[in-house]
Amino acid sequence: MACTPDADKLKAELDAARAHGHSGTSDPRTPVEEEVLAIWQRVLGQDAIGLQDDFLALGGDSFMAARILFYVQQAFAVNLTLTDIFDAPTIRSMADLIQERQK
Repeated sequence: MACTPDADKLKAELDAARAHGHSGTSDPRTPVEEEVLAIWQRVLGQDAIGLQDDFLALGGDSFMAARILFYVQQAFAVNLTLTDIFDAPTIRSMADLIQERQK
């Protein structure tokens, strides 16, 4: 099947986004994922963040990590560490860690 110019352009943009750490957006499965996504969007200043996108690949740094930790503590009353962000560097893995710590 031949691709149209628009389809070729869309595919090229998606490939470029993936090369820069963006896996594409997907819908959050839980309220925790939804809130973590909102936190990351606010801190990183990006709207198009996928649940499996890597924090560092998105341009995250230690200052942004500290801000995420603050907002996570405020939203969920769970204390995460900087190490936790690097061990759970995606929204999905961070949400899973938060839910585990809430038990």
